[in-house]
Amino acid sequence: DMQVALGKENDKKTKAILQSDFENHLRETVRKLRVALTFVNPQTPSKRVHQIRKSLGHMLYYLKKRYEAAVYAGYVADNARKIDNELALQASVLAYYTWMDAYYAVPQGAKKEFEVTMLKKALERTIMYWGDRKEAANAMMNLGKLYSGMDKPALAAAQFNRIPSSSEEYPAAQFEAGRSFLAAYAVAFKWKDEEHPDKKEKMKYFESAAEKHFRRAITIFEKKLSPKKPLTPQLADSKRNLASILKFRSQFQQAIDVLTKEPHSVLKAIQVKNEKSRPKEGVKSKRFAKNVYQMLLFSYIGVSNVKQATAMLDALDRIGGKADTSYYVSLGKKIGKDIERLKEEGKIAELKKMRASLESFLDTLSAQKKGQTYQSLIWVAETYNGLGMGMKENPQAAKVYFTKAAVSYKAIIDRAETEGDQFLDKERVLRVRLRLVNCWREEGQYENAFKMAQSLIKAAPKNLNAQQEMARLLQSWGINKNPDKLLIAILGNMNDKKTGQIWG
Repeated sequence: DMQVALGKENDKKTKAILQSDFENHLRETVRKLRVALTFVNPQTPSKRVHQIRKSLGHMLYYLKKRYEAAVYAGYVADNARKIDNELALQASVLAYYTWMDAYYAVPQGAKKEFEVTMLKKALERTIMYWGDRKEAANAMMNLGKLYSGMDKPALAAAQFNRIPSSSEEYPAAQFEAGRSFLAAYAVAFKWKDEEHPDKKEKMKYFESAAEKHFRRAITIFEKKLSPKKPLTPQLADSKRNLASILKFRSQFQQAIDVLTKEPHSVLKAIQVKNEKSRPKEGVKSKRFAKNVYQMLLFSYIGVSNVKQATAMLDALDRIGGKADTSYYVSLGKKIGKDIERLKEEGKIAELKKMRASLESFLDTLSAQKKGQTYQSLIWVAETYNGLGMGMKENPQAAKVYFTKAAVSYKAIIDRAETEGDQFLDKERVLRVRLRLVNCWREEGQYENAFKMAQSLIKAAPKNLNAQQEMARLLQSWGINKNPDKLLIAILGNMNDKKTGQIWG
């Protein structure tokens, strides 16, 4: 009752008094239970002794005396099974929750090996002796989450897969297994071929297993959810992850169907009347909605649906794209990384399809002179830039992409000069100019890049981003064309008023 009252109380003073009273009550209870144990003799019923020890463990748990509490609970779990199986199960659950608390209470950076070992033992004990009970399924879930937190996704997936289909935890376990296999795929992608000769086979297995578990989770979640009920977070995330797998395989129409088809359309679920009303977490959050719109954007590009792709681009703009140039920069970089990943995996057909789809859409969008916005221009520029970054092994092909990116960056700058802040504020114009310097550097247009960087430094000598971009430019220029520029890249040119104060 005291604990319930404590949870409901909002007044800080009253809450502090209640907390103090509660802790005093716990300490007194612990004292009395310890005294009770001193009276134990051979005639005392074993069940009664185990009940006292279990109660003592419970009180110590509330007092955050975790290690002592875990010892009492673990002892009862190990020794009371034949006397009172239910009591032993309760003690086993108490033991693993206590070790879980102890594990999470270890300060960041400190060693946790002991807590991990004891927590695993406590969880496995519950699974071993009460495997058909819901507490065992809960222990399997917690063991899986423990391995996930330790960055061991394959082991985590194995634990989630232990949960039987008859368990209430089964749908959530399938979802978690899917996420774990997807994480295992990402880990395997970073493996070195010489250390892992089976890398490709493992990646293929992890990807296939992730897809299977997400599909299974979606089927179960949708069966349990009325078509009229809103999408649950786990169902939405299952669909999002499945669509991500399909998109990366260039199965664009399937990805679109997963995200848009009824019942429980993810696209419909992420929509809000007012973008400012988006919550920080959940299906309607900015982060989740951005990710879905982004996947649909690339998927519609993949099926050459310019109208729908443009609609997704507009949705990204409404959600906050225009206010955040860095978002489009990161989007361009992601395209470059996706290309690198497809090359690494030897998925040549998917790579060609991805490039062709993007080029077709970008060329169509670029050709539309009317209705071009900052958001469409910056997206075109950053995507071409990303394609160029993904073609470093073919400088001539990369140069074509960088040239197209530069045209789009320049169009933004020209319109900003003509239309002023109404089109784009000065701070974001500066960022676009820096992106153009970077693009011209990649393209090999060192003179143009230098003039642009020089004007930025003259206007703002202490701008760190401008100085860094100038240093990178001079370094590339020096390595590839004019060795004298390397000296300026290293030493700077602080006394030359004509060029501006270059830090180096």
